[in-house]
Amino acid sequence: MASYKSLCFGVLLKEQGVKGFFKGWAPTLLGYNGKHAFKYDFYEFFKKYYSNIVGPEYVVKYKTSIYLVCFCLIYC
Repeated sequence: MASYKSLCFGVLLKEQGVKGFFKGWAPTLLGYNGKHAFKYDFYEFFKKYYSNIVGPEYVVKYKTSIYLVCFCLIYC
């Protein structure tokens, strides 16, 4: 294994071939997909939950604010 002074795609391609570019991507993609799936599910849950709390007449008026609060609860 060579010591790299900088990230160079040519060195990676020469030493490990095309497979070197994809090494380690599967666990990363699986982890991100799982994390974002849970975030999306919780976001949808909180949207429905807080919309039910404020009532149908206020949901139309304050929909953007409700969705923004739900977004901040999950993503911030």
